[in-house]
Amino acid sequence: MTQAPKKTAAARTPAVPEEIAALLGNNGENFEAIVRANEALASGMAAWGQEVMGFATRRLSENMKRSESLMQCKDPEQAFDLTCDFARKATEQYLEEANKLLGLASDISRSCWTPLERRTKEALHGMNGK
Repeated sequence: MTQAPKKTAAARTPAVPEEIAALLGNNGENFEAIVRANEALASGMAAWGQEVMGFATRRLSENMKRSESLMQCKDPEQAFDLTCDFARKATEQYLEEANKLLGLASDISRSCWTPLERRTKEALHGMNGK
């Protein structure tokens, strides 16, 4: 009894069009760009978290100080002035923090898109060169 010859891996693999082979060959670079984008996102979100926690800590401390000051007021007018000052300062601080967070969000977005944009330009340039 004779056995049929075994097919090699190359013989079993169907032919891949040149364009698809080029795309598959670039997967390492594509994967690297995605990894870089994810690293930028993780780093940015860590910075975002630190900023939010720092702000929350500062605001809590300020709230506690103001509560102590409010308890020491001698008359309603003094309490009202202190409360208005507190509200004005808190509003300013929240607006400043919102601007900081928007800036961080912009930086995070830019740093995430940079490796993907670079890789896309490289891939398009490679397509134009063929």
